[in-house]
Amino acid sequence: MGLAYLSLKKEIKHNFTKGRKSILQDIEENLFFILFLYKNLSDLRRIGSGF
Repeated sequence: MGLAYLSLKKEIKHNFTKGRKSILQDIEENLFFILFLYKNLSDLRRIGSGF
């Protein structure tokens, strides 16, 4: 088991810098999402407290 792991360990390479691609590609879309969320956060909390 140990030798098999060591042989596979050399092949496994992780790329932590890429990650998952964002749905929001543009700066404008990111800014709109943040501002929309900030504007409606109190309403969303009020709705969520009912559940």
